[in-house]
Amino acid sequence: MKKSFASVHISMHPQFKERLLCEATIAGLCTSTYIKHVLLEKWGESFSTHRKLTTAMIKHLRSVRDELEKGYTIPYDDL
Repeated sequence: MKKSFASVHISMHPQFKERLLCEATIAGLCTSTYIKHVLLEKWGESFSTHRKLTTAMIKHLRSVRDELEKGYTIPYDDL
């Protein structure tokens, strides 16, 4: 059974938790489905052990948010 995103992230990098969740909320994508698909399956649980990958995730969320603000729809498969 996979660990949840929250338990992995909180236990590994508490200093990034608030920032990452804030970005996800701003992007309007803070849902369990999105988090499971992108954070756990696309990047893998190991992302939370490396600051570089956490930064990449934040950049990804920002780019998705920017696209949404422009009025584009992003297919689920592209997330």
